[in-house]
Order: sequence, then structure tokens, then C-alpha cells
Amino acid sequence: MCFMLIGGRAAFEDGVMLGGHNDDLNGYEAASLELYPHIHHQPGDSIQLPTGPVIPQPAETARCLLLKTFRGNLAGDTIAINEHNVCLMGGENLLMDRNDRAAQADPIVENGVAGGVRFVALTQSRTARECVERIGRYYSRYGNRFPCAVGVFDTKEAWYLESGGGSTWVAARVPDDCYLVQSNGYRINEIDWDDSENMLYSEGLREFVIEKGLWKPEEGPFHWAKTFGRKFLKRPDTYYYNSRRIWSAVRRLSPSLEVSPDQEEFPTFLRPDRPITTEQIMELLRDYNQGHAFCAFPESGGVGEVRPIGVPHCIHSAVAELHRDTPVEVGGVLWSCVGSPLTAPYLPHHYGITEIAPPFLQGEDTYQSSSAFWRLRKLTNLAMLHTEQYLPMLAEAWSKLEQKAQDMRGIVEQEAARCLEQDPKRAGELLTALASTLDYEALEMAEMLEAQLHRDIAGKLYQYFAKGDLEW
Repeated sequence: MCFMLIGGRAAFEDGVMLGGHNDDLNGYEAASLELYPHIHHQPGDSIQLPTGPVIPQPAETARCLLLKTFRGNLAGDTIAINEHNVCLMGGENLLMDRNDRAAQADPIVENGVAGGVRFVALTQSRTARECVERIGRYYSRYGNRFPCAVGVFDTKEAWYLESGGGSTWVAARVPDDCYLVQSNGYRINEIDWDDSENMLYSEGLREFVIEKGLWKPEEGPFHWAKTFGRKFLKRPDTYYYNSRRIWSAVRRLSPSLEVSPDQEEFPTFLRPDRPITTEQIMELLRDYNQGHAFCAFPESGGVGEVRPIGVPHCIHSAVAELHRDTPVEVGGVLWSCVGSPLTAPYLPHHYGITEIAPPFLQGEDTYQSSSAFWRLRKLTNLAMLHTEQYLPMLAEAWSKLEQKAQDMRGIVEQEAARCLEQDPKRAGELLTALASTLDYEALEMAEMLEAQLHRDIAGKLYQYFAKGDLEW
């Protein structure tokens, strides 16, 4: 159960494409970084997915910088930038929102492809559209065992794809001046069957939904989300489970729309009031409805009833940047958070780095003292004891480090870009040194913050048996 933002080229500051993603799984499903190599394949080479399908490989597959779970890069939760400046923004679980009629009409294929096919497609693609086309083609060819959504973008455009079940899928190009936010519910609304420039879908989809009785043309335009989704709206306890996350994002990015928290359906694409920045997306991914009646962690203590965007069980978060007219080595940046953004920092890792600090390569589903994920996860566990006090404290600490990272990157990027053509090895060394310096500084800060929290928590233990005005 995740959250994602992507957008068109005019939705962001000039010259950059951005995306953001929170991966909300079980809190112990550790995250780590990886450098996946460029591979020259032999004729007949293929890759087998964990679910069984065997996919032929092209002559070459792209190098990638990626953020993944402990299950590996084929688990379906991978966020990655490839050597062609194409970014894959994780995945979104749609299974729980798929309605019963759709599930009966288009059942899942148990031995079909799953989330890992998205990363395979990324390694084989040079553009966002090509990547989405490949994912859809693999859904159609091998069948799909898990309905989900995914966003893909390059330096020119962004595409968003949703699967309806075992065979059906739809993909839409995000308009240049708009953004899309996704929170585990079907988001593609009406489909224009004739707009091949901005809409892709599984072969025979129109005939399929008519034949299965899912849509009657005489009743009006085909509405994909209503046809395949909206199951969350069938239960009172999940009625706003997704929509209030969407509302929270829209009230931040498009406040002029004055959307209601009781709104159940939103336009697929929305225009921001002003160009969206990296910092805004970080704030959004950390949002828990602070300052609102729906605050997830109120000052009075306890936990609210509305699911926020930022949750403690998030296991990795990222903001990806792709800069136009800049080589991917310098212009592709994965702001990686190995843990929940509520309690962990975003750290810049440029595509051009040549190695990753060892603690950020480690991550299993059992505690490891050497793993960056687990060292930062300890802060999450402690912060949940007094969220009203500790979450703001940690956010303030990490914002200072993130600002320092922003200040440092400009200098390093300028020098790395200058070196790239004549001395690419030196450029890689500069970018790697920047990432490593900030990675280790974050771990040192985490240790100090952990000590501070332990002391403060210990100082509150007397309160369990305090009486009146007695003092210790």
C-alpha cells in the first residue's frame, strides 16, 4: 500500500522532471540501494521472473541505480533510474480496490508476471513510453498475477499505467502542465479510445468490456476506474482510505481548488498552483495532516483515524530528479530514504556514482546492526513512543542535513559536469564522494539522535507511577 506522484514537464521547475514515492510495507522489509550493471547479452539470453515467466533479453540491457526491498530488484517495489534517463517510480497495489465484477471478468493469472516485470522493462527501454508499452505487452503475453499501477517518466514526458486484472491494462500520458497522485485506488477515469498519442490499452479492451457486460456504449463514455475499481467505497471503514491521501496532496499542491476531504473522486490529472519542487515532494511524502483535524499523530497523543501519506511502516521513500540537457550521470538524482521519511533523511545519490556505501547495500528482514535501514529504523521505533514530540524533532534535524546536501551538490555537480567529457572517472569519484560523505554523516546523526531519544524516554519512565505533584 503505497503513494506516488509523477507529472508532466511543465508541472515542475524549468528543466527538471520529478517523481516521488513511498513504499508502505511491513516495517521490517528492509530497503537498500543497488547499482545494476549494463549487460551485453548473447543470442537466446532470457530472464526468468520469480513467478515463472521467461522473458527474452535484447542484445543489451541498461545500467540502473535503484532503491529496492530485501527481496531484490524483481520484487516489484523497485524505484530506479536507467542509463537512458528513464525513471521507474515503484508500484501501487490495486488488488484491494478491484471490484468483484472486474475480478470475475478478468481473473488474475497465477503463473503470470508480477511487479518484477516493470524493472525488466526498464532495463530494456530508452524512453518512458517504450517502458510502459513493454510492461503492457508483457501483461498481455504472459498474463498478470497482481493488479497494480506504475509511473514511468523520462526528461520529456511521464506515463502512468494501471492493470485491470490478468489481461487488461490502460496507460495514460500525463499532460505537460499536470501532475498525478496515486494512493492504491484506480485513478484513470474516462478513456478516449481514439487518442493514441496519449492513451494506450490492451488489445481488444473495448470489445472485452462490452462482451463481459462491464460497459454499454449507449450509457456514455467508458470510465476505467469505475469499471474496474471503487471497491474501497463499498465499506464504511475504507470509504476514505485512499481519497483522503489524494485530498491531502491536492490541498498542498493545488490549494486554489479548495477540495473537500469528503470528496471521493478526483480528476486523474491536476494542475499545480505553482511549479512543484523537490523539497515540496519531500514535504508531501512526510505529510501526516499536521495542523488539521485529521492529524495522524495529534499533540494529545495517540493515533488518528485517517491514513496519512507519511506512515511509520514505510520501508523506503524517494524523490527522483531527471534534468533535461544534462548527462544522466549528473542530472539523474535519486534522493533515497531507506526507511520512513517521517524519521529518516533523503540523501542524494547521482546516477553517476560508481559505488555505494556498504551500510546502504545491506538490508534483510531481520535486524542487522550494520545496515543503514535498521540503524534508521530504530529511530522510527523510538519515535512512535511520543510522536507528538519526536517526529517534529527528527524532521528538523533531517531538514538541516538535506539543506546541506542541496548546498553541496551544486558545487560537486558543476565540477563533475566539467570533468565528465575529459575525465569521466574523476566525475564518478566526485559524485561518489558526495554520496558517501552524506550517507555516513546521516548514520552518525542517527546514532546521536538515538542516544538523545533513549535519554529522553528514560527520563519519562517515572510518569507511569507518578502521583499528583510528587517529584523525582
